[in-house]
Amino acid sequence: MKLLDKLLINEEFIYTGNLEELERDLRVLEDKSILIQKLDEQKIKFKSTFSWGTLKATDGFQVVEGINVMALTNQLDENLLKLKFITKLRPEHYFIAALYILFIAIMIVQKEEVWVCLLLFGLWIVFHICFHWVYRMQERTVIKSVVNGLKLKEYNS
Repeated sequence: MKLLDKLLINEEFIYTGNLEELERDLRVLEDKSILIQKLDEQKIKFKSTFSWGTLKATDGFQVVEGINVMALTNQLDENLLKLKFITKLRPEHYFIAALYILFIAIMIVQKEEVWVCLLLFGLWIVFHICFHWVYRMQERTVIKSVVNGLKLKEYNS
């Protein structure tokens, strides 16, 4: 589980104000460059208007959801809110893993040489790293836009 924890974003920030003030500030922020979807009282989803990794633009055709970051809110006191930004593993990673397994199965059936399997394994790792890097950079950009737009401070527990 430690490796997965390193791959995902899990950062906490402090917002000075209450939930009503946060909602007001989010409406102003949404007009700039981020789509905001309030899922419930404690969950907010921030979406990028464009995604390089999924080649998704706002309101365009999409097979998977574009770049997004979830924020969980927690009222610390009447004037402080904690926002915990989290991400999840992208579905593209599962797709690439399934393709790799399919290719290996085909090679075993066709009795291919071992070096071809190793080459595919290397390519699989490279593609995962590339996808992951592109997604994380865009997710961090979304978080940075929210942090700067709302003037959040880093939470030190």
